[in-house]
Amino acid sequence: SEAVQRTQFVWLSNLDQNNAILTMNGVGTSLNAIADFYTNLTATGYFKNIDVSNAQDSAGNFVFSLKAEFSPPRTAAPAGQPAAAGGN
Repeated sequence: SEAVQRTQFVWLSNLDQNNAILTMNGVGTSLNAIADFYTNLTATGYFKNIDVSNAQDSAGNFVFSLKAEFSPPRTAAPAGQPAAAGGN
């Protein structure tokens, strides 16, 4: 077979922030590349409610829009410090 393996890339063309909501527009070389981007965002632990609203073929690449809520993980209390007030 003379099929050429295309490199899987995603690049962003626009990124907007409205409070904790990020809206991203971009292009992926394949649907798998966009799915990997989604998976990688999830794996960071910094994003939730991720939604890819469309992914349309455009000249051999896929144009997509994605919304996500930026939600950094809570940091642990330093050693010797109470994690939360109250209780006893």
